[in-house]
Amino acid sequence: MATVLDGATMATRSDMEREVFEVEGDLDRLTAEALTLELTRVAARFGLDLTEIRIESAPRRPRRSA
Repeated sequence: MATVLDGATMATRSDMEREVFEVEGDLDRLTAEALTLELTRVAARFGLDLTEIRIESAPRRPRRSA
């Protein structure tokens, strides 16, 4: 759970808990960039300090036939 702190109760960065979210899927470069922009926008809207977004390529999985 992320907690939004006001200036009076703001902890130092080392005291704050880190939240890690993983998104798994077949993302191309454009989709990954759109996801990054949306995460940044949502974090700013809720006053969260988004310090890092890391996108890593995953090995492609074979597509299943219908």
